[in-house]
Amino acid sequence: MTSKALVISLIISILAVYSAHAGGLRFTYGVDWGATVQFFRADRMAFYTEEQFLVQTRQSRTLYHTNGHCLLTAGVDIGEKFTLSACTGYQGLAPGKRGYPIALQGRFFPRSSARSGLVLGADGGILLDEKFSGRPGWTGRVSAGWRLPLGSRLKMDVQAGWQVSLIHPQQFTDPISGGFVTGDRVRFANSWLQGVFVGLSLHL
Repeated sequence: MTSKALVISLIISILAVYSAHAGGLRFTYGVDWGATVQFFRADRMAFYTEEQFLVQTRQSRTLYHTNGHCLLTAGVDIGEKFTLSACTGYQGLAPGKRGYPIALQGRFFPRSSARSGLVLGADGGILLDEKFSGRPGWTGRVSAGWRLPLGSRLKMDVQAGWQVSLIHPQQFTDPISGGFVTGDRVRFANSWLQGVFVGLSLHL
């Protein structure tokens, strides 16, 4: 079973279990958008040089790069204080690198999801390359924010938090020679990205 199929099956199973054991569930839908400022990157690469020597490199550095994201969510309110959703969309990751996250999203409301107040969140799931090629990566976020009811059903969340992602570049610059590495010369490539994000979301 592929990683994508595994995550989708997990989401369906969790929602089915909650639906079977918790009464009075209310379905909820939303859209989430915002921006992430990447401030740290750590790369671990193994590749063959043009002379077919195997080289392994480790490199970490601070940086400044802004990415955007836009996600759609669908899930259930479980009681008055917790929402569990599946989410997917489009997410910027690094210069020239974007992807499609497929994740679970949990939100906890110490007062109530229907009232104004604090909201705490955590997301996590797989990350598909925008060209649907190469190994899937992973992404996760933790956040804190404030919920503002805008009507009888519509609610807005203002949030900020920390994001970490793992991607597998299929081409990159050799940090030793400065040459370009691509194709079958890449044995493996892991890049960990960290950043802080701010965002808005609307929910029904």
